[in-house]
Amino acid sequence: MYERVSCITDQMLIAARADDWDALIALEAQCALHIDMLRQQESGVILPEVERDLKARIISKILADDREIRSLTELWMVKLSALLSSTGTKRKLSQAYS
Repeated sequence: MYERVSCITDQMLIAARADDWDALIALEAQCALHIDMLRQQESGVILPEVERDLKARIISKILADDREIRSLTELWMVKLSALLSSTGTKRKLSQAYS
């Protein structure tokens, strides 16, 4: 299940790098479903050391992907905010001088 979440976060990162926000949103929903299932299934499960180590590596990768996705989406939000602000300013100037 962790490997599946990692695969989805890989796809999310690819979508974020490509500015494919629709795909990112769809993948984020899939990821949330898998994480919910994982929480339900994992309660009280004790893993052997080898599997715990693998789980820790996968979680580290998921968290690294998440950090980069957040960074990319924050940058996009800044750009979007500037664009909306610019559009609003242009509209106000047009209305004022029309």
